[in-house]
Amino acid sequence: MRRPPLGLLLVGAALGRAAPAQEEPHATPPIAPQAPTTVSQDHSYSYEGPGISNEQGDYRELHLIGGFRFVAPGLKLDVRGTNALILSDREAARALFDQPSSTGLPRRGISAPTPRRRLSPEQIRERLDRSLQAIGRSKEIPTTRTTEQAIDTFRYLYFEGGVTIVRDGMEVLRCDRMWISPLDDRIVVENAELRYLSPGANLSSLLIVRGSKLVKQGDRWTGRDVTLTTCTAAEPHAALADGEVEIIEREGEFEVIARGQTLQVGGTSLAPLPDGHFFTGSQSAFPIKRAGAAYSQKEGVQGGVVLGLPWNQTGGALHEWLTGRPANEFRGDWDLGVGWIETRGVPLKGGASYRAKGLYEGRTDGFLLDDRGENIREITKDFGGNTIDNDGRSLFRTQNRVFLGPSTHLDLVAFKASDPAVYPEFFRGDYRIDEVPETSAYVHHADGNRILTVGVRYNLDDFSYRDNRALAERFVEELPVITYDWIAQPIGETPWGTPIVVDMATEIGQRRSNYDDLAGTRVGDRSLRLDQLIEVSAPFHWGDLNLRPYASGRGTYYDKTVDGSSEGRIAWEAGLQLGTRLSRTWSWLGDDGPHAVRHVIAPKITYRNRFRVDDNFADDGTPPEFFVFDGKDTLHEEQLVRVEVRNLIQRMENVGDKADGHREPRDFLLFDLAQDIWPDAKADNKDETINGVTRKGGTLGLLYYDLLLRPRLDWLPFDTFALAFYGDYDWQDGMRTLDTEVQFGPIAGITWTADYREDFLVEGAVGVTANTTLMDRWSIYASSQRDLALDEWLSYTFGLQRNDHDWSIAASASYNPFSQETTFRIEFVPRFGGLNSGHRDLFGGGDVQTSNFATSY
Repeated sequence: MRRPPLGLLLVGAALGRAAPAQEEPHATPPIAPQAPTTVSQDHSYSYEGPGISNEQGDYRELHLIGGFRFVAPGLKLDVRGTNALILSDREAARALFDQPSSTGLPRRGISAPTPRRRLSPEQIRERLDRSLQAIGRSKEIPTTRTTEQAIDTFRYLYFEGGVTIVRDGMEVLRCDRMWISPLDDRIVVENAELRYLSPGANLSSLLIVRGSKLVKQGDRWTGRDVTLTTCTAAEPHAALADGEVEIIEREGEFEVIARGQTLQVGGTSLAPLPDGHFFTGSQSAFPIKRAGAAYSQKEGVQGGVVLGLPWNQTGGALHEWLTGRPANEFRGDWDLGVGWIETRGVPLKGGASYRAKGLYEGRTDGFLLDDRGENIREITKDFGGNTIDNDGRSLFRTQNRVFLGPSTHLDLVAFKASDPAVYPEFFRGDYRIDEVPETSAYVHHADGNRILTVGVRYNLDDFSYRDNRALAERFVEELPVITYDWIAQPIGETPWGTPIVVDMATEIGQRRSNYDDLAGTRVGDRSLRLDQLIEVSAPFHWGDLNLRPYASGRGTYYDKTVDGSSEGRIAWEAGLQLGTRLSRTWSWLGDDGPHAVRHVIAPKITYRNRFRVDDNFADDGTPPEFFVFDGKDTLHEEQLVRVEVRNLIQRMENVGDKADGHREPRDFLLFDLAQDIWPDAKADNKDETINGVTRKGGTLGLLYYDLLLRPRLDWLPFDTFALAFYGDYDWQDGMRTLDTEVQFGPIAGITWTADYREDFLVEGAVGVTANTTLMDRWSIYASSQRDLALDEWLSYTFGLQRNDHDWSIAASASYNPFSQETTFRIEFVPRFGGLNSGHRDLFGGGDVQTSNFATSY
């Protein structure tokens, strides 16, 4: 048995994950042709191969000749090669192996002189701990006799002849020769191939470095004429050839600084690249992010490419100049998309992201186009009904967060566009998914159950959007608004020992409407509003019932109303929530063991009564006294009873793998019902007209339903099955909304999804989606939607994608119902080990398979 030398610890730290040595029994001297029996496999190492040991001066030399193998199970490390030389301090080695000194002059109790050049054990330990923490180990090396002696013993290690280091079963280093000097914290390798894998990452984030000579000093690797790649092939599909490279160990990742870069494909140099500075955990050094071409019936031939690289060096210098903090805290990427659309021109879209952990993060985007075509998507006319046909198209937006402390941050957002159509035309995904754009600055502070927000909200444009993405008549600005919420604060106890809880919400701020320039009605409604809500509740148990009675009061003050005077208003509300939870379990013994099914039913009744509201609303509900900015300005007296019941059917299923898995309850059937009841239907549930359709009111309001079925039954002819059925029903007018979705498969290797929808405006539409994978590389995707009432296809999409080792290419055809056009598209996305996967797609808002490159400019 042999104890782990510091050299091996340093190899493990530099190349991956190393475990610390621990205290263990004494071992035999380090000279034997075969590895002895290991006493403690977790804390030892062994070597195989013929060895020669001798002492020269102050050192002991161990020569391994003709093939050797070091195995350190505790470090999950395996080192192999032809020859090796291990140089250790003679006196320290004898102390380590408990061999009394038998040569040299007697010392008579006098200590040996200290070496002329020496690092303290604390310094060596600090270097080793730094390397271990860089690759994800949080614990420090323990202080034991074995580790202290190992740190004090080994001076120099040399390996040659096909040296290979395997960690965790993965080859992390291959070289011809390797030198290790523990005291100098230095490693030199020749004709080397290094494989870096960040802790917790998969093989897709592997970084492979090849070079004739690589030197590690401290936490920094350096080399000249080096190639970087994420391709594991012997001849990489794509690589970066660098004149000089630095690889620095950082927390959980590696920082790479490359100079004199050239792009290589298949071993052939294609084009020079600017110097790179990126981090393996989050960034890619490959400049091409996406490229594609398409043909559209309305916009003709299209093409484009997205380029991007990290800008950590420039950004880090700027970060250090502004904050005085280290430049290596900064992370950032820039990207630039250049396209061509036959009928519209050459769009330019670019942006930059930036972040420093714990300090700030953000992104800024811009767009320019000299447009010679016409808009064809959701918005083609302005609020006045005029066609939007301006040529100069532009858009600017920035989203930022600055951390002012552990519980405080500042959000800064700005949006400016040349016209209301540029956003849906060229930022399709953001327009449909993201929040409505605005310009604002908010400070958020949270302390326990208290939240403070101070913010301003502006509109830099003369147009705005509604929540449903249509153009709005006005934009409500905040100049500024302060809110303070105190949530669920216990203030006392009831006589029967249950808590009394208070919730408070305070708001003070000035608002005004910024009207569209073409709006027909413009009202000067700038007003200061002070609003205070106090709610007191006393939740308690009564047998199996859970009760929550509550009462609240809201006071609102306006310094300006419709008639120009100041006015206040008081609104009172009281209510009760009553609920319980019941369950029953059925169990039986089957051929494959015990089984059980549990039914959980949770009914709840809520009564809410808002009364004594000081208002003078007209019969049509319009407030003649107060300006309306949100729902607080339209409060009126109202009573509502809601009856709800939740049903769950559960069974126990294994979670995790067979070795360490456990059993947990899983819902395989969920069925919820909720019914609204209006005691005063004439006041609270009157007839209303929406889009020309009249909905009749009544005592019974809408019935809400939600069914989810996802069984895992062996007798089903497919692996997955899920059925969803949800919507609401109007007792006066019948079905109001019905949505149904079902997923099943694979059947003949294909996973299917079908959905059906109808509402009070659309009689019915059905959609079908199918996708499958062929030969582990090809993905096929198809979907369509058809209107059953009109008997016509609403939309369809078909896509074919090949996922290769370092890239993917996709071809698709789609029909867009908004623009009534069919588009054919082909797109190339380099992935290179997955380091490119986190890049924001500027030309499509989605992945290769589903994004529409042609309509994303």
